[in-house]
Amino acid sequence: MERLSRPHSELKDHYDTIVVGSGYGGGVAASRFARQGRDVCVLERGREIHPGEYPNTQFGFLKEVQTDTPIGRVGSQLAMFDMRYNKDINVIVGCGLGGTSLINAGICLEPDPRIFEDPRWPKAIREANLRPYYSRAEQMLQPRYAPDGAAPPKKMAALRDAANSLNQSFTPAKVAVTYSDGVNAAGVVQRACTGCGDCVSGCNISAKNTVLMNYLPDANKHGAKIFTQVSVKRVERDGDRWRVHCQTYTNDDTRTQSRFLTLTANTVVLAAGTLGSTEILLRSAAQGLRVSSRVGHGFSGNGDMVGFAYNTDREINGIGYAHDVPPGNAAGVCSNGIIHFKNASNVNDECSLEEGVIPKALSPFLPMLFAVGAQVTGTDTDAGWMDKLKELGRELTSTVRGAHSGAVKNTMFMVAASNDSSDGQLRLEDDRLRVHWPGVGQQPYIQRVHHRMRAVTQALGGTYIPNPVWNRLTRHSLLTGHPLGGCVMADDATQGVVNHFGRVFSSDDGTAVYDNLIVVDGSIIPRSLGANPLMTICALAERAVE
Repeated sequence: MERLSRPHSELKDHYDTIVVGSGYGGGVAASRFARQGRDVCVLERGREIHPGEYPNTQFGFLKEVQTDTPIGRVGSQLAMFDMRYNKDINVIVGCGLGGTSLINAGICLEPDPRIFEDPRWPKAIREANLRPYYSRAEQMLQPRYAPDGAAPPKKMAALRDAANSLNQSFTPAKVAVTYSDGVNAAGVVQRACTGCGDCVSGCNISAKNTVLMNYLPDANKHGAKIFTQVSVKRVERDGDRWRVHCQTYTNDDTRTQSRFLTLTANTVVLAAGTLGSTEILLRSAAQGLRVSSRVGHGFSGNGDMVGFAYNTDREINGIGYAHDVPPGNAAGVCSNGIIHFKNASNVNDECSLEEGVIPKALSPFLPMLFAVGAQVTGTDTDAGWMDKLKELGRELTSTVRGAHSGAVKNTMFMVAASNDSSDGQLRLEDDRLRVHWPGVGQQPYIQRVHHRMRAVTQALGGTYIPNPVWNRLTRHSLLTGHPLGGCVMADDATQGVVNHFGRVFSSDDGTAVYDNLIVVDGSIIPRSLGANPLMTICALAERAVE
């Protein structure tokens, strides 16, 4: 696959359209505006990382982690896994050309239609038909179900059996992945998925349909100029144009920061993700840009929860292999199946629970971590001395032979998307973005999701281990990989930051907007979705750009 990014020396002073960020929203904007013949520039703060370059060892993985805490930052600002630690909720996002699509599970799921009846959405969205825009995104991302005829991965079969025993709805997961060798619609050669399971540490097979594989190559083919290692700090109005203030990085050593520069554009599209776009608008407002005072409000973790069904009575095979997948033991894609916990009377009580795969790079740490977690926070859901002996035997096997055996091999990684109150706040403190959401760890949805995860664990005969960061010592802090909100869409500036097309309101009240300052990422979504958000981000971006 050819490199898409260009050297910083090719940056021009002015472009018709500057797209900030290269995840789902940025990819959509870059592709669609480039197809219109516009002079498009894409600015991405991370590096361009290709299949074959993603980490598959513990040392390589740790090198790709950057950590931002209230007291300081550790690691390269260009590392692929961007961890943001806060008092109330922690966030993980991707940093690289393709954004979080590089490190997510790629699950293409539409939310329950009742989600869009919420009055927090603008009236135009509540009345809109979004199906054509979901379809347009599907044409680019090409999500697929696992091929018919093959035996389902063991983790998928286990989740399906648990759903049946709980009398809950189960469906296969439709995932942005390629199951056959060939050239995709954007002209990129992709290989068939091997079922190694290392989707969330970066697909080295080139089977995962990240934005790097479709929207961005399409934008490049139609003339867009893509630049990586450029961090946008703020935007400023300059007559009919926008001034975009940036900082470039020459390599992954954060001490080597080449220079500050300012570009101009007729149109600016902010697609730097929920955290990035909100940070840019907050900093821009602090420097005098007139926007709604609602910037930073309406933050959501999409009701995300993780948990583990540890040391169950059946093989799960939820640890990645990176390469050399043993015959008959493929982990499958990160998530192959979904339990839909439905509630006909209240959509906010619903959740989607998926099985997942832990990347091979983390496997050396797992036997000890799970054994300790089971003792400290775990709840054994089955009893009997014979069962206890079997569990101890499997635990010993994992300790001696590693994570692909024994208790860890029989462990299911569970991920749920639910519905939170979506009223967290993002603020700039010492010029760094922080999340404030007192009491989020005690919201009612959390206990509902825990109850459901424990029920799945019990159906599999294991020990339930809740999210390791959710405990009394951390004041029940949460973790999300699906941050939403901060620049939420609304009918006017008293309720949100952008209108239903993502155009930024130009004052603190009323409906006046900047026609050529647009936000098209997860930050504009005004509430949790109860489902993986990538398809909704793409659909709203497709609609806004059109």
